[in-house]
Amino acid sequence: MGWLWYLGTLVPVIGLIQAGDQSRADRFTYVPLIGLFLIIAWAIPEMRETNRIITFTAASILVLVCAWSARIQVGYWQSKTSIWEHSLAVTGESYIAHTNLGIALYEQGELENAIGHYRAALRLRPDFAEAHNDLGVALADQGQIDAAIREFLDGLAAKPGQAASHYNVAVLLVRKGETGEAVEHLETALRLEPDYADARRELARLRGTDANAR
Repeated sequence: MGWLWYLGTLVPVIGLIQAGDQSRADRFTYVPLIGLFLIIAWAIPEMRETNRIITFTAASILVLVCAWSARIQVGYWQSKTSIWEHSLAVTGESYIAHTNLGIALYEQGELENAIGHYRAALRLRPDFAEAHNDLGVALADQGQIDAAIREFLDGLAAKPGQAASHYNVAVLLVRKGETGEAVEHLETALRLEPDYADARRELARLRGTDANAR
């Protein structure tokens, strides 16, 4: 019964059917492991009847091993950086892990390290719009306006219809004094997302009108 449960519920999560970007995840083992726990739970009473000392010793060792393993695993979740660093360590190269680690480092103010991981993500998947956008934000913070604009535009090329990217491009174009092109991006952002308040205010400011009048 335990093996049937384990093998039967393992089939949907072994990669035959892709669910999202990840091919493996810890949560994929939760339901299948019930079958292994059934095997252990039903085997212990039989073992206890044959040799109580062996059963007690084996159970004690198993509990200690599980407790120690859990302690190690929990340590990886102490921070956003530690969990994604561990993900890279066990999976090798992952564009998602690089991007998320970059986000965590960016939040800590480590711009150079964040940029390095965004670029690593884009080497693995050049059309990953989220990494382009995150890299654009980091480069803009460093004052690399032209490079940031290129990243936002690359993100839009990979994934059109991102109102936030159009807004970010517009803000940077304004800093360069190119207000005409900035207005075009703001108008596009509002076509995509009519309730985009920041884009509406910026457009009203550029047009010299009151944002509430529109």
